[in-house]
Amino acid sequence: MANFKRIEFFNKRGEKLVGILHLPATKSNVVYIVVHGFASNKDRFRFRKIANSLTKIGISTFRFDLGGSGESQEREITVSAQVDDLKAAIELMQKRGFKRIGLIGEKSRWLGILISI
Repeated sequence: MANFKRIEFFNKRGEKLVGILHLPATKSNVVYIVVHGFASNKDRFRFRKIANSLTKIGISTFRFDLGGSGESQEREITVSAQVDDLKAAIELMQKRGFKRIGLIGEKSRWLGILISI
């Protein structure tokens, strides 16, 4: 049976970010981080559906609100700040023991951002 945990964490600027970690019934060292686009958040139906679908096949998923969105700390939305948020999410997943980390982004700009990390 899968479960999920609400997690509060911080980026390098000390800003609070909020995410949901979906864990499958069987422990996995693989996690996909789901990143929303502008004017969206982690709780969008499609992100919940992706997370639930991956968890059912044994893959952990972490969907989180970028700063200035959803439950995360309010702030100006900039690309550099979003890169910092994504780095913080990756580091959090590494600290939790995930060895293979993938990214699911809503917008194609995340490809360029990922290359810059």
